[in-house]
Amino acid sequence: MKKRTNKPEKEIITLSGENGKNIDFELAAEVELDDYTYLILKALDSSMGLDPDEAIIFRLEADGMMEPEFDDDIIDRISEIYNADLDN
Repeated sequence: MKKRTNKPEKEIITLSGENGKNIDFELAAEVELDDYTYLILKALDSSMGLDPDEAIIFRLEADGMMEPEFDDDIIDRISEIYNADLDN
């Protein structure tokens, strides 16, 4: 099952970077794909070197931890779902 959930209000998620610095992200969307939930996060702080249109995709694990997604095929599929929903 594939679906994207829009968030009506900005939801901010704060993650700790490798250097211990906290980084704030906006939760752009949640996407369910292949029995996993993926979070699309946009950095609110430009110090991460991301363009405003760029995002990072995290896989939500059963224990509540988030792991960055590195699989290009999964990232492409999530991006297609997200972009298709933006077009609707």
